[in-house]
Amino acid sequence: MANSIANPLSLTWSRLDGEQTRELQLGTLAPGQSMYRLSWAQNPTPVDESLPSGLVDALSKALCSVAGLSFLSETLPDGQDAPRASSATGWLRRLAGQGAEHEWQRQGNAWIRPIDGLNEPVLLCTDNPMHARSLFLIGAWHLAASQVVFFCTRDAMPPPLPDALVRRAARSKDWSSLTPEISRLGLQGVLTQGHDGAYLGLLPLTPDFEQCVARAVADEAKARGWQWNDAT
Repeated sequence: MANSIANPLSLTWSRLDGEQTRELQLGTLAPGQSMYRLSWAQNPTPVDESLPSGLVDALSKALCSVAGLSFLSETLPDGQDAPRASSATGWLRRLAGQGAEHEWQRQGNAWIRPIDGLNEPVLLCTDNPMHARSLFLIGAWHLAASQVVFFCTRDAMPPPLPDALVRRAARSKDWSSLTPEISRLGLQGVLTQGHDGAYLGLLPLTPDFEQCVARAVADEAKARGWQWNDAT
């Protein structure tokens, strides 16, 4: 709490239409779709490019409380560097002792599998805030378009996210064409970052999911003595 008072943080939750999401580099929406932006400000402004102090922990805890997070990662749940995509399939088979390539495999209380065609070697799914923190670290956070998070059901094996779908989501953010395929997988929503990682965009895919996320983040913000602004 002392850190929050010394460096006051303000979080704002707002609703965006398709024109706004394009301007903010959050992607292209289908007619009638909405996205929700989470932005933040701190006084004084941090001198480095990292997220404000405490925000990584707050976001990791809040998001993992509502869903499992599937995202591209260069680190494994145990903190080790993941093998590169060229060798990841054999490595996963050795880890599991069996199994076909590109199937989800359990490691601790997270799920992992390799993915081809992107710099990050594995797709990680977790509802553990300690694992989710790797999503917001400087090296990963500033990989621009590659940071897309798929929300899936907690405490369950993730859906079979096709490599092609993950690549398209990371590279194009064309939610108008991606939404039908993503929705068929039973995902609850998608989270992406805006320009330079300065804000987040949530595309909800199930009823009231945006309210669940907003409530979880608001609770974390208020518990830390931060200001919460709901501009929807």
